[in-house]
Amino acid sequence: MAWPLKGSPLAATEPTVDVWKKPQDIGKIGAKPKSDAKTLSGLDDRDHLTQLLYAEKAVLKRLRGDWVYIDAVEQRHFRKGRGWSGYSGWAPASGFVVRLPSRNPDAVLLAKQAVPRSSESPAPKLLSIGTQLTMTAAGPGRLSLRLLGGASASFSPRTAGPLDNLDEKTRRRRIVESAKAFLGERYYWGGRSGVQFAPDVGVDCSGLVELAYRTAGMGVPRNARDQNRASRPVRRDDLREGDLVFLTDSDRSSLITHVMIYAGGDGLLESRRAAGRALATTFKERFRQTLAELESGVVVMDFTASKPRRRRLYFGTFF
Repeated sequence: MAWPLKGSPLAATEPTVDVWKKPQDIGKIGAKPKSDAKTLSGLDDRDHLTQLLYAEKAVLKRLRGDWVYIDAVEQRHFRKGRGWSGYSGWAPASGFVVRLPSRNPDAVLLAKQAVPRSSESPAPKLLSIGTQLTMTAAGPGRLSLRLLGGASASFSPRTAGPLDNLDEKTRRRRIVESAKAFLGERYYWGGRSGVQFAPDVGVDCSGLVELAYRTAGMGVPRNARDQNRASRPVRRDDLREGDLVFLTDSDRSSLITHVMIYAGGDGLLESRRAAGRALATTFKERFRQTLAELESGVVVMDFTASKPRRRRLYFGTFF
């Protein structure tokens, strides 16, 4: 494929496109981890930065053989001295096409995995929750969305929905319900898709948040530290379903290293690295204190860490 110049707009053509710190051995990508003690460590490769969804936008920065260095413009990231930009890294060139001008997406996939049905041209077998496309038609029992290349695909209304004119209650409900779709899936560093190389592999903590908010039409930064930076601080009494709960690395550190979704009552939804999976939990289970006993900014003892440790807790919202 002949690639255009630096700065060209791209679109991801695969259900999931992996982004890495450096070009990888292609055989490594999509390799199913072995069912042994090394499985979880294999899902904790820090060279794996993030993932793009089908039709997600990127910008070409440079080329190296069969790899492209891209700026994932829909995944905001703060860099000291440079401000906000997209998440950057290396991805296989085969996962992208040059993006032509088009309407902004007005529909989103709501099921963890959705099957596009199209007779016009070959279509992906599966697409991930959070994939945003343009609606071409809507009717009883079906929703037609435009794929890359112009073909339309039909989706069940149970698996897709509109992005426009959503009220706050609907947005908050979508965030929580979308996060629940990943419960039980294995924690994957850099994971940000419902379509992975193995059926039981999921997302990391901030990937869960970013995808859940994406289904509500709300673009939030990619990692937990930036999600905290961009959110508005709230007190306990103002915490609402779908808001976020952040944890620092320790009580002496201001570095945010984990994020969870508040699910109402005493509930939390998270993809927890120490547990190796996404799960529903409570403040009581994590900290041996209920939400009613806590306030944003307090020091808590995290009893679910690999070794119990003191951390600072913060509440944030994007509403």
